[in-house]
This record gives sequence, C-alpha cells and structure tokens, in this order.
Amino acid sequence: MRADREFVLAAVSRGGSLLEYAPPLLQEDREVCMTAVLHDGRALEFAGPELRDDKALVLMAVNFL
Repeated sequence: MRADREFVLAAVSRGGSLLEYAPPLLQEDREVCMTAVLHDGRALEFAGPELRDDKALVLMAVNFL
C-alpha cells in the first residue's frame, strides 16, 4: 500500500511526517509533499531533493511549523 499514491496522500493528510515512509517516487510528488507540509512543516525533510529546494514549498513549510 505504500506505493499507492491515493493511500499515501490520505496518510500524509492525517500526519505529514508519514511522508518519511513513502517510496522515493512519491516523496518527489509535488501534491503529496504539499499535502504533507500543510499538516506538518517538518515533513519537508522527507521530500525529494528537488522539492526541498522549491521556494514555494519551503515557505509553506515554514508557515506550518
């Protein structure tokens, strides 16, 4: 189930830090990461490298710490 995008999206919407357990492909999915960060700014730590450098996502994470 970890590889199921909809399952992971639902999980991170309840607890952003669950992004840590998502497969790398979903850690690079912008919508999944944005959902995670909206619920826990610290989830940015588990986003893919390109998304960790995304200015909009970083600002969102800072606002939801």
